Amino acid sequence: MKILILLVFAMHSAIATNVEDLNSLKKYLNTYNAWKIIDNTYINTKIIELGLEPQELKRYFEVVRPIEVNNNHIFFNGNRAHQGGYKMAALDIDLVTKQVFIVIYFNNIITVYPKYIQTEQPHSIQNQIEYWEDSYDADTLRYIDILMFKKDEK
Repeated sequence: MKILILLVFAMHSAIATNVEDLNSLKKYLNTYNAWKIIDNTYINTKIIELGLEPQELKRYFEVVRPIEVNNNHIFFNGNRAHQGGYKMAALDIDLVTKQVFIVIYFNNIITVYPKYIQTEQPHSIQNQIEYWEDSYDADTLRYIDILMFKKDEK
């Protein structure tokens, strides 16, 4: 019983330490180290909790823009090599609430994670979706998320 309690405490301490260390991810500002952020133990765990496979998600960040830090949010976006406009993704980490938001564009389908959130999506994620709508064939975009809406058909 004592071993189990110590193990649970050790796991909780490790997760708490990783949460506290999220601010250390700011060191990647203006770099292209998206994979290092995905490899962070806390972020990796959150990605799995969202139902995604971190190694597969990394493939959507083979080509990335410089990592941004704005208003306590870390944001980056990218795409599979040679597949911009077809396989793209964006990731936002709220350093205050410790929430991770991901949006994936694949074959004219936008999928938003987490799928059932009670809070509003970060502006960076909303802006990314709007950019994809404006840049690609918005009439064929479909959303897989209860919070997203279909564009009004004209």
